[in-house]
Amino acid sequence: MEQLRWLKVSLILGAAPLITGISLFLLWVFTEWRWLPIAGMFVICAGFASVVSGLVYLGAGILKRIRSGTWLRASIGPAVLVGAVLISNFPVCYGLFWASWNIATRYTVTVSNHASTPIEKAALNGGGVSLQVGQIKAGATITRKFHITHDGTLIFSAEQSERRLDVIINSHVTDSSIGHSEIDVSTGGTITLRRVYDY
Repeated sequence: MEQLRWLKVSLILGAAPLITGISLFLLWVFTEWRWLPIAGMFVICAGFASVVSGLVYLGAGILKRIRSGTWLRASIGPAVLVGAVLISNFPVCYGLFWASWNIATRYTVTVSNHASTPIEKAALNGGGVSLQVGQIKAGATITRKFHITHDGTLIFSAEQSERRLDVIINSHVTDSSIGHSEIDVSTGGTITLRRVYDY
């Protein structure tokens, strides 16, 4: 057991940040808790330190056994596997960071139809966005997420009971705009716009 301890420690140092990072990312995707990306940055820093420590520990363990003449061919496979787990943290971290950035920089619009009649021909336009939403049934809520690609005015347009619905969600968006806006259509047809956040 003592001979395998150095491999187990190295494996833990590599697997812990890998599992933690993936779990945190999936939790954020499903819950959208806004504090999780901050926690993710701490995990990246701690994970980097853990992986480097694991690589050093693994390398030192291999070197020690080669010098003492106790290095066994049977140890090559497990050592390569542990090394692969440690190294895999880097591409996985990059992939999770890219995916997180892609998700975090989307603009979100939620439309709730509290009226007794459906909303027809709903669409989102402006800032490089041309998104056909279609029908929003009475009592239904829809959410659309997208990226703003250039400067413009973000507008929600639709029809309800032969009446035009036009809402300026944001008068000036840019390719770096991030936001979440909610549009509520009341039972009486009154339209309310609420910006949850807008950067």
